[in-house]
Amino acid sequence: MIRELRLTDVPLQLFPGRLAAQDLATTRNEMSGDPHRLSPLQLALWSLAPRKREHHLASVRNGRLEALAALQPRRGPRAWEISHLFAVAGADTALTDLLERVVGFVASQRGERLFLRVPFEGSAQHVAERSGFRKAYTEEVFTLARPMTGDLHGPSLNVRPSLLSDTYAIFRLYNATFPAAARAVIALTLDQWQDGYEHGRGHVREYVWIHDDQVRGWFRIDQHGASVMVDAILHPDESERVPLLASYVAQLAWGHQHSSWIVPDHQPDVARVLVERGWQHSSTYAVMARVVATPVDEPGLAAARA
Repeated sequence: MIRELRLTDVPLQLFPGRLAAQDLATTRNEMSGDPHRLSPLQLALWSLAPRKREHHLASVRNGRLEALAALQPRRGPRAWEISHLFAVAGADTALTDLLERVVGFVASQRGERLFLRVPFEGSAQHVAERSGFRKAYTEEVFTLARPMTGDLHGPSLNVRPSLLSDTYAIFRLYNATFPAAARAVIALTLDQWQDGYEHGRGHVREYVWIHDDQVRGWFRIDQHGASVMVDAILHPDESERVPLLASYVAQLAWGHQHSSWIVPDHQPDVARVLVERGWQHSSTYAVMARVVATPVDEPGLAAARA
């Protein structure tokens, strides 16, 4: 049986046969930190949480929890993500059924895309693929256990903070950068792309690089305490500018001790330059997505005029 998580489910996590503490899903904000671990306290908080921003569905069998999913919308109502996913050992069937129910819930909310980020080639990826999810792309996380340094005397880039008026230009950059197969499941329209934006967890600054009066690059610096997370989109025709971009990011990312950079697999030149600069590869994730078929209201019958 699949139903809403309840407060009475909390004691089930105190006995043998409980859900594994390891989170099978990862959000962007957790990619460079310690993995999320499930505890009875967390379970209690989720069971009492308002359901407007986060929804929790549990698979229950013979009085015990077999699987649990937490899902939430991203920036807009068309895009949702599974933020947390837990299961008992060997519960692939329960996970598959739970993922199907999650898809149904998102459809009932008029969602169009459901995202799930999991360790690359892990068991959760294979279960998701059997449940109709497709791998859009992979992300590699590179870390630097010291502050980034840039060349203060190198050539400059025409970089400025991004504006609301840059939205369509950045969307065009996304279309030029992401493979067609990835765009088919991530977003095809501007509205879908905007709704699928992933929020940062700290002080977020976004910038665009303008060249020949066009947006040719975009990057985001997300600072949380002494840590900084970076992700970027660079037009594929501008690969020779990657070292300059990395140096410019370092100049703007002040006041940090630890750095991480998320690099999608279709930006290999960024990964190469980071390795050359001493960054260490730490983990790889698969970004999974499923296109959701939203229900269509049957139009009422209208009286025909004679």
